Amino acid sequence: MFYKSLERFYRQFSYERVVNAYLKDKNEYVVLAENFVENLYFFIYELDTKHKYFLIIENIKNPIIKELKTLKNKDGYIVVSKKDFSQKISLKIRKKLAKRGICFTVENGLKCNKYFCLHRLVACLYFDCIGLEVHHINKNTLCNSILNLVPLTPDFHKLVDNDLKNGENFAREVQNHLFTKNQKRNLTVANSSNVICEILKYKIFGLTPYQIIDKMKKYVKKSKIYQILKFYYYSKDFLKWLKFQHNQYFPGFYGKFKNGLFLDSA
Repeated sequence: MFYKSLERFYRQFSYERVVNAYLKDKNEYVVLAENFVENLYFFIYELDTKHKYFLIIENIKNPIIKELKTLKNKDGYIVVSKKDFSQKISLKIRKKLAKRGICFTVENGLKCNKYFCLHRLVACLYFDCIGLEVHHINKNTLCNSILNLVPLTPDFHKLVDNDLKNGENFAREVQNHLFTKNQKRNLTVANSSNVICEILKYKIFGLTPYQIIDKMKKYVKKSKIYQILKFYYYSKDFLKWLKFQHNQYFPGFYGKFKNGLFLDSA
């Protein structure tokens, strides 16, 4: 479906945008996670040679770039200072992460005392981790890439940890199931490619959200229009990127495209 591909391409565009904007001068880094939580794009990376961790939050007017203040706790996990984290990350964003399971409970996730585990921050960008424990599949607690993490119930976590022969395979199966399930979930809120394209077209032409709503109210709810506008924050840059990168996938789409703007069919 066109609209699903459009979402995926916007994520690819966001990834390349962040790398080009912030990481051009970094020779050795490891991307631990990059994903959308609603309309916000989260990107976590580690400087490989210095073991420093950074969080970038993009797709907003004032992007956030923060080095995470970390240490290794007595159990061998990398943990992040909640107090330091809360100084630059707004309460609104912290609430989003708390509701997804940056800590075991939402209440604990909202507190600004002590620490939270880095691997829970990574995992909650992809999965709902509330009430679940996050397992390191290869059992290396310093390997905090999303590819090495999966949320499990406490009981199943113990089972996987104690099963030396099959534990890793069990964890991989759960992880693959969750990734597949999440891929089926729509990022945007409209199922019609034409609706999305029309909304983006009007945004690029400079129409206000109210004007766009007036033109599109017959086809889509006001709340959905706002969500689409927020999600495709860099609409003009994205459509230019899409034109040059993936023209072969959407020939009809590009028939209306000229000089960085859509043209009306007439």
